[in-house]
This record gives sequence, C-alpha cells and structure tokens, in this order.
Amino acid sequence: AAKPQSNNMEQLILFSIGSKELSKREQLRLEQVAEMIKRGPKENRYKLEGHADKQTGTAEVNKRVAAARAKKAYDFLVSKGVNPDQLTYDSFGDTANPYNGAKANRVVVIK
Repeated sequence: AAKPQSNNMEQLILFSIGSKELSKREQLRLEQVAEMIKRGPKENRYKLEGHADKQTGTAEVNKRVAAARAKKAYDFLVSKGVNPDQLTYDSFGDTANPYNGAKANRVVVIK
C-alpha cells in the first residue's frame, strides 16, 4: 500500500488568550486551508496540533484549552467538506511552545 504522503503546508490558526473560539479572520484562513486540502492529493494526511502558552493558566487548564482549539479547527475543516480520514488532531497543552512569544503559542498548527 502507498505510504500516506506528508505535505509541505504549515498553517497557523491563532486564538485569543484563554479562548477556543475561531475569529472571523481565522475562519477565513481555515476555509482556504479546507480548499487546499480538498484540491490536494487524497492520500495526504494533515495533523492539527493544539497549543497554549505557559504564561497563562495551569498546565491542566492549558491542556484542555489546547485540545479544544485543535478539536474546534478539526470540526471546522470537516464542516467545510474535508474528509475526516485525512485529519488527525492532538493537544500539546503548554509543553511544546513551538514559537517565540506567548501570543504565537495560542495556536493550532496544521502540518
């Protein structure tokens, strides 16, 4: 069987502090991501990684917020017609902090 291809797309979906709601701007960004995924190879797989910043909330709260962010982005993409078999999501809470600066870590990374 063909190995699922990864993709070269990395998109960041940003959230307000403590929030798991998608702003209008981020909804538009996710609509564009949905179109890219739907136009791309069906064997491509995309991972949504939820993050929170260490500067706010406890580790437990941040894990919940990050998980809710990833699920929210996942649900939105599926609602726009993306095949759920192409998507997975996970929460890193505040453990990874992949970017410099707190604001950048209130994010779902789509890889």
